[in-house]
Amino acid sequence: MLRTNEPRASTKRAERTCEGTAKRKCRRAQRETNRFFRERGALANRIAGDPAVGKSALVQMFCNDGAHFQKNYTLTTGVELLVKTVLIPETNDSVELFLFDSAGKEIFSEMLEKLWEQPNALCIVYDVTNEQSFSNSAKWLEKLRTQASGIHIPGVLVGNKTDLIDRRVVEQKQAKDWAETNGLEYCEMSVKEMENYEAPFHIMANAFHRLYKERVETFHSLV
Repeated sequence: MLRTNEPRASTKRAERTCEGTAKRKCRRAQRETNRFFRERGALANRIAGDPAVGKSALVQMFCNDGAHFQKNYTLTTGVELLVKTVLIPETNDSVELFLFDSAGKEIFSEMLEKLWEQPNALCIVYDVTNEQSFSNSAKWLEKLRTQASGIHIPGVLVGNKTDLIDRRVVEQKQAKDWAETNGLEYCEMSVKEMENYEAPFHIMANAFHRLYKERVETFHSLV
């Protein structure tokens, strides 16, 4: 009996050791990330949604200008930091977007929620061929807005996989109405066909820029 239990105990110890190591790495990444944003300033985007809706492909495609990509998880184990500058045509200003992409492991997905103390913009992605992923948008929105501490954060709801026309189950009007009811903008895309994949980020950058301008004008009016 003792010999039979030893491997099980050893496996459990190994699992605890692995989890503890991952947590330490994530805490270190959190400290590094918070310091980075304090020193540099940035539009920190939180992108959420069910697994396999296309979040990672969307981020990677946008940051690599539509080119095929190789992931390079360098920030810490299982995490890649991607940076992209978006031009605001009306003013010739630019907004620098910082996005995190994880390797997809559940333990890192949970810990990455702590990387930002508060996001500047929200992006929720769902699959137009998967009704459950759309229904879960409400859960993701509640989770993200809880982090916002009562402050208005601009956001966008994104319907992906529009190329799968025959398999579509969530209609555009249904999703758009839900987004408007919940104070989000709405767009659709197909990462696979490289259609409209830049739209969510331009929406967030423009919304953030408008809020920034409003706050600057308010500050000047008080001086």
